[in-house]
Amino acid sequence: MKKLSTAKYLKKLTNKLQLFWRRKKSQDFGLCHMSLTRYLKKRKDAEEKDMPMESLTVGYQKNKQVFNDEQEPVVVSYAIKCSQYCYGLTLKDVKQLALSCALKHNIVIPQLRIDKKDAGSG
Repeated sequence: MKKLSTAKYLKKLTNKLQLFWRRKKSQDFGLCHMSLTRYLKKRKDAEEKDMPMESLTVGYQKNKQVFNDEQEPVVVSYAIKCSQYCYGLTLKDVKQLALSCALKHNIVIPQLRIDKKDAGSG
């Protein structure tokens, strides 16, 4: 059996205690321990780079979100109303609707989307 030096042993023990503390505290607040670990890592990185703590983001973020949280429900409700009036929109129609709404709201979108006249991928 390999014998650890005192410093390595203490470091290993400290890591185990920190992991136990994170798991226990995350359970107390109903969080996943990995979410707390990711946040603490972001916080440590921010402190090292002298970034303000207010700039840290917590939770999942929408990838490539085009509309803000006020604009998106308006577009969605319009598409739902169309379907309720038995005027179903095809996927292509919804993409064109999204593109025209983005252009109306002066949202920066890739030129390729304007050329293709739709807002979706593929």
